[in-house]
Order: sequence, then structure tokens, then C-alpha cells
Amino acid sequence: MMVRTLIAAHSGCENTPDNSLASIRRGIETGADCVEIDLQMDATGKLWLSHDVPADYRGLVSLEEAFALVLEGNISVNCDLKAPENLLPALKAAERCGLAPDQLIFSGCVDPKLLESRPEIPGKCRIYLNSEVLAADLAGREIPTEEEQAEFLLKRADQALGRLHALSVRVLNAPYRHMPDELMAKLQQGGIRLSLWTVNREEDLRTFMGKAVYSITTRVPSLALRLREALMETQS
Repeated sequence: MMVRTLIAAHSGCENTPDNSLASIRRGIETGADCVEIDLQMDATGKLWLSHDVPADYRGLVSLEEAFALVLEGNISVNCDLKAPENLLPALKAAERCGLAPDQLIFSGCVDPKLLESRPEIPGKCRIYLNSEVLAADLAGREIPTEEEQAEFLLKRADQALGRLHALSVRVLNAPYRHMPDELMAKLQQGGIRLSLWTVNREEDLRTFMGKAVYSITTRVPSLALRLREALMETQS
């Protein structure tokens, strides 16, 4: 089956500064399907682009600035939440800025219990539930390593599928280094798509596009897009 893997430009793509307007612009220029940003909230409740909690928020890009550029570029944006409480304010900001639900993706620290209590959320955006979040939710505790998380989800694949469907989540976001083929197959057969991060090597990009992965996040979107075009040509 021919699958056109979506390409998401990781924050800092193509040697631009992480969480910068330049990174978003470069992702748009490459023709990527999506750009990724990291979100932190300051003490006033304002959201900013940053991977870690900064000592000073001055000089950072605001979420509203990022959304304005996303709208201008007519692209999707994956908001990697660094805290669960960031989701609802980010959703409200997206609505104020006029982003369409299919342009807005949330990954990272998405709280399954919030999705349970607010079942309307997946209708207002797309949720890419992180594999470590799903594993912790099913286990009732954090599972420390990516390898252990993958092993746990493989053993509990049926339960994982049931939980994802119950939450109206259709995409699992996972590190590509720890996605065994058996788990990938079970998820895909169960109607769950896979978003893998952060895939930068040419051989790995080729491998996962060939395995019909739904989305790949990469710091080299130009390369990924060229590889996807070549793959689509050979399959047409």
C-alpha cells in the first residue's frame, strides 16, 4: 500500500536556532507538512517557545507569534507540550488566532485524564499521544527508559489499542530507535498511526517511509522530502 509519510520539521531544522521564527520559516520554505515547536508557560500563563524552563522569558518567541507565521505559511504545527497544563491555554490561543483543527497538533505532556474528562478536545485538534505517556498511563507509574516503554507496550498491545481508541487518539508519537516491527505492525493493524521522532539519517528515513509510517519528525526536512518524492515515484 502506498503511503505518503508526512514530514514534520523539528524545531531548529536545517541548522536554524531551536524554537525560533527562523526555524518555522525554514520549515515552511522546505515544503514540510508540519513544523514542531516546544511550549513552556510563564508565571502569568503566557506561552512561549522553549524546550526547557528559561531563566528569563525575554527574547523568546511567543506562541501567538508562532501561530501567526504558521497561518501565513498555511502549514500544520505540532506543539510539543512541556507540561500538561499547557494544552488548554494553547488550544484557546489557536482558536483566537484562527488555526483550523487539522492544523493543530499536540504531543509531549498530553494528559490522558484530561482527554477523558474533556472528550471534545480531539475534535478541536489532533493528538499525537507520546509512547512514554501511554505506557505510564497503562502501568500507573513512569517507566524510565524508551526501550522499557516499547517492551511494555508490546506486551500490553491490546490494552494500549483499547486505551487509544477510548481516548479518540489515532496517532502514537514514539522515538524511532525503540519501535520494534512487531509493535508497529500491531498498532497499524489496530487502526493506530505512528509518528516517529527524531529521524535524521538518510538510511533511517528510507526505512521508516518504506514501512508506511504516518509521520516523521526530522531536523533535515529537505532531505526527507526528496527521499519521499523519490519513493513515491518508484511506487506509482
